[in-house]
Amino acid sequence: IFKREIKAPVILGQQLGDPDQCEKAIRENKVDFIGLGRALLSDPEWPNKARAGKSEEIRPCLKCMDCFDRYLAEQYIGCAVNPRLGHEREWPVMPAYPPKKVLVVGGGPAGMEAARIAASRGHKVTLIDKNERLGGLLIAAAVPDYKYRIGRFTAWLERQLNNTGVEVRRGIEVKADLVKEMKPDVVILANGAKPLIPKVSGVEKKNVVHCLDVLNGRTKVGEKTVIIGGNLVGCETAICLAKGGKKVEIVEMLPEILSDVSFFNKVSMMKELFQYGVTSHVNYKLSRVKDNGVDIINTESEEKFLEANTVIIATGFLSDDSLYKSLEGLIEEIYSIGDSLQPRRIYDAVQEGYLIGKEI
Repeated sequence: IFKREIKAPVILGQQLGDPDQCEKAIRENKVDFIGLGRALLSDPEWPNKARAGKSEEIRPCLKCMDCFDRYLAEQYIGCAVNPRLGHEREWPVMPAYPPKKVLVVGGGPAGMEAARIAASRGHKVTLIDKNERLGGLLIAAAVPDYKYRIGRFTAWLERQLNNTGVEVRRGIEVKADLVKEMKPDVVILANGAKPLIPKVSGVEKKNVVHCLDVLNGRTKVGEKTVIIGGNLVGCETAICLAKGGKKVEIVEMLPEILSDVSFFNKVSMMKELFQYGVTSHVNYKLSRVKDNGVDIINTESEEKFLEANTVIIATGFLSDDSLYKSLEGLIEEIYSIGDSLQPRRIYDAVQEGYLIGKEI
């Protein structure tokens, strides 16, 4: 409709990153040109890959706004999925000499990136994940309907593992005995983090669940839910539940919710929280879990009760170094990356995976 009403070339950009979608828009005469902005930051070879019919090899942009955030913070340019952006000259990938036998533990973004880079250099790489499905925390991150691009990125990483000859083993929990048996030259631990559970009375009750189990569909929740933790994961869980008709309340100990989210994304998320009737209690922390709800207390020691059928924990994660400690002294070259080192963002996980993959 827009194109019919004006007498000027129409360029559509930003939202279309898939070549087939772009081609369809042009053929249907909806636009004259496609403008590629952030898509060229995530993959500068986008036009060449599209022209060669290799659309599946294009590294997808997440539209996560990390590039904008870094610009606003006056940092060097960066991209959550393209670790070489801004470092093209000093971070080349060179052939490995000598090739090594590399074991990567964990199939999240850090582990898959490390495995694909190491294998592309000529190392013999085996990646083992305890789950049947690769992706780590990316699986839950892709659940909100507006974050479907994360699922595309996970699929891209999996294809890269296959293209570079990485041996992938699923459903196996790595322990010291298995590492001894495999005798790798290098071990890269990217086995993720464990949930941080508040130490309060009643937290062990049956009506308490973790946000990952909710997002991944492993547990059901009641009609009235209280989410403990108002940062990105907690608020995404709230939006998903509220869209499904649940009554949701968020408890956050900081003065505001979504303090860890890009300004651009925060605005749209706040609108959705308001639209679906999610209420928040800031400057409050969990005091006690009861069978029918929770007691919360604020910075002035004022308590109040929130009724709930289900209490959802979304208070963050802790790095898990137990496997690293069990392997100390057994392997000469061992590294810990991603959330197993310190829980952070996709940007950090992918960067560390790339750097260790190119250095070993």
